Amino acid sequence: MTPHNPHFIRKTIKVKTKHVYSILARGGKKQMVKPQIYLAIREEYYEYTGRINLAYIKTDSATKAIINYLWEKGEKTKVRLIFGYSFSEKTQVSGEIYSYYHSSSYELEEPATAGRSSEAYVSIVGTLRVEIWAYYWEDDRGVREEPEYYEVRLWMYNLDGNTLSNEKGDDPYWGAFSRTLIRRGIGKGFEVEDAAFSVWHYTLYINYDRTEIPISEIVYQWLLDVKVDPEYEWLEPLLPLFKVVIDHVEWEVSGVCFTIWGAEGYDIAAQARYVDAHGICLMAIDLASQPPEPWPIF
Repeated sequence: MTPHNPHFIRKTIKVKTKHVYSILARGGKKQMVKPQIYLAIREEYYEYTGRINLAYIKTDSATKAIINYLWEKGEKTKVRLIFGYSFSEKTQVSGEIYSYYHSSSYELEEPATAGRSSEAYVSIVGTLRVEIWAYYWEDDRGVREEPEYYEVRLWMYNLDGNTLSNEKGDDPYWGAFSRTLIRRGIGKGFEVEDAAFSVWHYTLYINYDRTEIPISEIVYQWLLDVKVDPEYEWLEPLLPLFKVVIDHVEWEVSGVCFTIWGAEGYDIAAQARYVDAHGICLMAIDLASQPPEPWPIF
């Protein structure tokens, strides 16, 4: 499996206060700066390889839940020819002469299940890296001793989809989390059809690349063969000028669905913690329920 490019940072979180690191990926405002007036220095880094949690839920005494997780990875490659005349800078691009599509989907064999007062996990084997970058102001007087702000960079790579499972992993994520109320509902009981509500979350990562390469001997010979057809006679004088264009698209989608049940009449609140790590997310939910209000006595 092709690893993520560890030099492409999908999510950066800027922190103003020294030694207070936050990797919360939602609800935070980003400070707008002009990079050319700052000197960036990587001051700390951390890398972990092992089983990493992707989804988590914790129930209380009046709730139950399951987690379904899907990770889909696809690649599509198109091959075209570009050609031009020696007396002109103008080039043309042919139609698609070859294409290849590949998709590997991974999902849990069984949902991760959390009974009352329990926990459920979804995890995968991969590598997570965190870097702490300090940005120092640099001007004619030199570099300031104290940084203006810190930036936390977080990404994952070398993920092995075959290891996706509902076993407990580790939480090597760096920083403090804030909880956000994302859903409320009223419990309807614990039969399959009585779910109080579901929480869905998707992430999508796309990497697009176009490269030009000299025409290969095999393709060259193929073009010499097809030029026998009068329709392709124009190819022969142009063959030395041909190149091959390869358009390559790699995409990844991860989707998680939490389905939650609660005791009848109970008010259920889902508090979420979320971190986006280069297209694959940690989505953690803590459930809290309250019994129904008693009827007033007159």
